[in-house]
Amino acid sequence: MGVRVAIRVRPLNATEAGPVAVTCADPRTIELRCPSAGGVSQIKRFNFELCAHDKFTQEDIFKATLPELLDSAASGMKVTILAYGAT
Repeated sequence: MGVRVAIRVRPLNATEAGPVAVTCADPRTIELRCPSAGGVSQIKRFNFELCAHDKFTQEDIFKATLPELLDSAASGMKVTILAYGAT
């Protein structure tokens, strides 16, 4: 199975708002928009197993990730959940 990564993108607060934007382009891709010279933005895309936008609830996150993790643990595989970021 390897390493699987789910990412949750929260809305930016007033102090974070600016020319750089982070959004979920689709359920598996995050887009990072960076301004560059000439007013044209560069768009960088990163793929994950799950990209949860700001409308996802905690329950949605658990439903999308927990069943597979529990199945893997019950099958004898090691499972680790790492949460990082603002709480």
